[in-house]
Amino acid sequence: MGFNIKNKILLFEMVFVVILLSMNVMADSSIKTQGVRVFVIPVVNMTTPFDKVYTSRQIPLNVITNGAIELRYSDNNANFRTMCRRSCSKFVTNKPFEDGKHSLIVQSIFEEGGIVLTSVNFTVDTKKPIMRKTYPLSDFANGSFALEFEEVNPVALVLNYGNNQTGYENVSLNLAHCTKQKYYFYCSVSVNLSKYDQQSILYWFDIQDIANNRVQTKIKYIGVDFVKPIINSFNYTLNKNKVSFIMNISEKNFYEVLYIDHSSLFPKWSIFCSKLDKGICQGSKTFLTKEHEIEFNILDKAGNSAERDVSFSIN
Repeated sequence: MGFNIKNKILLFEMVFVVILLSMNVMADSSIKTQGVRVFVIPVVNMTTPFDKVYTSRQIPLNVITNGAIELRYSDNNANFRTMCRRSCSKFVTNKPFEDGKHSLIVQSIFEEGGIVLTSVNFTVDTKKPIMRKTYPLSDFANGSFALEFEEVNPVALVLNYGNNQTGYENVSLNLAHCTKQKYYFYCSVSVNLSKYDQQSILYWFDIQDIANNRVQTKIKYIGVDFVKPIINSFNYTLNKNKVSFIMNISEKNFYEVLYIDHSSLFPKWSIFCSKLDKGICQGSKTFLTKEHEIEFNILDKAGNSAERDVSFSIN
């Protein structure tokens, strides 16, 4: 039929009575009738919408039929809703659709029960991407970056980073690996920053949606620390149920020392040291009478960490 939209046609039958005049002159000049069955194919042409990206929520809907008595539509497998009754040979209107992908089915119903299903897919994208938050949040990086953004139809996301001293790099993120939250996407990526170690770099994200809207995050200036904290020495002493710990740590960008008692009924991480005194972290803790498995985690501002485990028994 020449239209570029998928159609599924159910044929129906109409019965016409054709009056045939007798070719022979008859005494009573009677008229003979004969019933003839004629198969009629319903014709439906949905000229809009097209299979494309619309940047307006008002979508043109144009359906032409050869005598439909009712038109219904379904969007993304929702229940059918009536949009025209009685005279539906030509139906032209604009209907609002939300941002996103749409699979539209129009159901044309004819008088004798024939039905034609016409379908088309299209996308609505009226909003530019909205950047929510970039990571790392601190002033240092170790190679882990992330972004939170709002966008219904993202197609490309790129991380850019580097400096004039060593050069700039970029990496494309796989959107299929991003996590879809209720209102936004969370995307993360890890890159090798070893050649920028102990330097400062710039980083930013570029995002593009299906309507070719492009948005760039703010450019951030951060330091690069690719080296884990170094534990030069670690010692502990027991005095009844009191245990004293002392450790010597080398770390230019020290953040904190955490510890956890894995033998506790409800193990949880707690702060042991929030600063170093000439490279020294020390303190005492009281423990219950039993075996204990303690883990220390030394962190720097870039998120690098070093661990040390110790086990002892309190009698």
